[in-house]
Amino acid sequence: FEGVRIDGSGATSNQVMGNYIGTDAAGAYAIPNNYGVRITAAANVVGGFSSGEGNFISGNTFDGVSILGPMATLNAVRGNSIVDNGGLGIDLGGNGVTPNDSGDGDTGPNDNLNFPVLSSATSDGNVTTVEGVVNTTANTWLELEFYSSPSCDASGHGEGKVVLGTMAVITDAGGNAMFSATLAGGTPPTHQITATATDLSVNTSEFSACKAVREAVADLSITKTDPPGRAPTGRNLTYTLTVTNVGSDLASGVTVVDQLPSTVTFVSASWRNGTCVHSSGTVTCDLGLLVGTSSETIDLVVKPRTPGTITNTASVNSPTRDPNGNNNSDSESTTVCRITSRKSSIPCP
Repeated sequence: FEGVRIDGSGATSNQVMGNYIGTDAAGAYAIPNNYGVRITAAANVVGGFSSGEGNFISGNTFDGVSILGPMATLNAVRGNSIVDNGGLGIDLGGNGVTPNDSGDGDTGPNDNLNFPVLSSATSDGNVTTVEGVVNTTANTWLELEFYSSPSCDASGHGEGKVVLGTMAVITDAGGNAMFSATLAGGTPPTHQITATATDLSVNTSEFSACKAVREAVADLSITKTDPPGRAPTGRNLTYTLTVTNVGSDLASGVTVVDQLPSTVTFVSASWRNGTCVHSSGTVTCDLGLLVGTSSETIDLVVKPRTPGTITNTASVNSPTRDPNGNNNSDSESTTVCRITSRKSSIPCP
């Protein structure tokens, strides 16, 4: 028997939403069905992304969702928590994992849509980054849906306990779409990431193979420069701050702090995606996410007031683990002169 069965050529346009299937009403303990949801018809929806639409499908003896037969196409399975079932989380054809085929030209339940292939999954406790590729027909729109689970299914594919987010892609002329999805929220190391694909016809694939999460490790560096020569008092002096993620993993929550010398007046500070905040001599720039091997540049403008040598130090920080702290700060010393040389021992040229 099944928790929900949708069967027959006329059984279309059904919506299965907001249910506990295979458990008690609180999801606390299993009350197994043979299958959680079993579909042999076309154009049905299991789950959704609006509040209360997702189902909790768990504890069933065999598959969480089984989609069977040549008529069973255009069935969307989205936004659900599918975990701890005896078979696959989503099974197209009822025969275990259906291997991907190049070009995705096969037919069958939900057109046997290819599942994504994950190459890496990292998390720093604030964001989770998932990379991979999906292959189907050329120039095809797909929406990928990403999940995390404490452990992987025995098949090595799926299931998906927690929905992390979605990402839309379009395949190229060869039918491939590379992706790098940045998903809000941290995922504990050793948890497993999986993904599904859904096409414009709302066929949903099986779950991908699992990819274990590893801790993201960044290597942030900062350099500070200013124009050569002396800087006159009362005129703008521009520092250029270059922040680079030398590592390969994404860094989140990247913040630059610059404590200005007491003898300068703040004028402005900006970067390509926004401005920085100045308060009581401290400039703070929130750069947000910085992907591996990329850089951001900040232009910091001040006006020196007093002749002499000023030293300005800036530092960069992130919650992402950075084992190399030697390049997280940089200083620049500048000689400040006064144009009217009679008033200063440091005349401007």
